[in-house]
Amino acid sequence: MVYAPIIIVTLNRYEHLKRCIESLQKNGWAKYTELYISVDYPADESHWEGYGKVREYLENGIEGFKKVFIYYQSVNLGGAENFMFLKRIIFQSYDRWIETEDDNEFSPCFIEFMDKGLELFKDDPDILYLCGHTPEKEWHTKGENILKLSSIQYYYGDGLWKDKWIRFSQDKNRKLFDSIGKNPYYVWKLYHHSRNMLWWYVHRYLCDPYEAMFDKDGEVAPIDININIYCIIRDKYIITPVKSLCRNFGRDGSGAHCGVDPCYDPCDKKIDESESFEYRLPTPFKMRKENRKIQAGIDGSLKFRDNVKVLQNLILRELLGDRGYHIFIQKQKEYRSKRK
Repeated sequence: MVYAPIIIVTLNRYEHLKRCIESLQKNGWAKYTELYISVDYPADESHWEGYGKVREYLENGIEGFKKVFIYYQSVNLGGAENFMFLKRIIFQSYDRWIETEDDNEFSPCFIEFMDKGLELFKDDPDILYLCGHTPEKEWHTKGENILKLSSIQYYYGDGLWKDKWIRFSQDKNRKLFDSIGKNPYYVWKLYHHSRNMLWWYVHRYLCDPYEAMFDKDGEVAPIDININIYCIIRDKYIITPVKSLCRNFGRDGSGAHCGVDPCYDPCDKKIDESESFEYRLPTPFKMRKENRKIQAGIDGSLKFRDNVKVLQNLILRELLGDRGYHIFIQKQKEYRSKRK
C-alpha cells in the first residue's frame, strides 16, 4: 500500500486549521501518513493576528502523523501558487497526494478512503481524481458506497495522481476552452450534465471573465468550475463516497472567493463517522443516469430567462466572431455602467 502524503495550505485561519488537523489526527491511517503544510505570508494588515496564532499552533508541534513538514513563505503566493509550491516538493518522491484547504473537517475514515481509492483507480484513465465531499442527496445505488460523478466541488479534500494531473494541466488550456463555444457537441454535453456549468462557461468565461477562472499568466486556472467543465467535455469522472467524508467551514467570509452565507451551517452537514472504509463497487461501474440528473440539480437548474441568455450569447458569438463578439460585450458593459 502506498500512503499518499497530505498537503494543506493556510495563512491566518487558526480555528479552521486546528479543526482540520485535529479531524485528520483521528484517522487511523494518519500514523502512516506524511503531512506537508505551507503557511503563506500575510498580504494584508488584517492577516497578521491570525497568522501569529497559526505559527504558534504549528510551532508547538503536530503529532499523530508519520512525519510533519512545515514551510513558511517569505512573500505572499496566494492559494494556487502555495499549493503548487507543495506539489513540486511532493512530485520529487510521490506519484500521488491528498490535498485540502484549511477549512475542511474530515471523517475518521477519510485517509483510508483516499489511499485505497488512489490505488484502486490509479490505472483508470477515466478517473481524474477522488473527492471526500458529497452533497446530501438521495443518490441511486445498488449496494455500492461510492459514486462516479462528472461535477463536484473541488478542494473539499481531494486525492490525485501526478501523471493524471500533469496531463490535465497540459490539456486544460485556453485553446481548448475557447473551442467549447464553437463546438455544438461540447455545448450539448455541458447542458446535459450541468446547465450551471454551461452558464458559467458562457457568462463568466466568454462574456464577463471571472478573475478566479484564470491564473496569473491568463491561462485556465485549476478551480472547481474549470475542472468540472473539463471533466464533462473530456468524459472524465470523480470518485466520491455516497455518504460525505468532509464538511466545509469556509462560507464565513474568511476565504478568498466564498462570501458569507448566513443560511449555511456546516454543523448541519452530516458526515460518515465510521473508522474504516471498504470499497463496494457495482459491476459494471459507471455513472448512473439517475445520478447524472441529480448532479445537474445540485449544480442548479437555471431559470428560463438564464437559458435564453446562454443561447443568445452563443449565437451572437457564432455570428459576430471572437473579436466582434467581445467588442459587443464590452459596449454592452459600458452602456450598463452609464445607466447606473
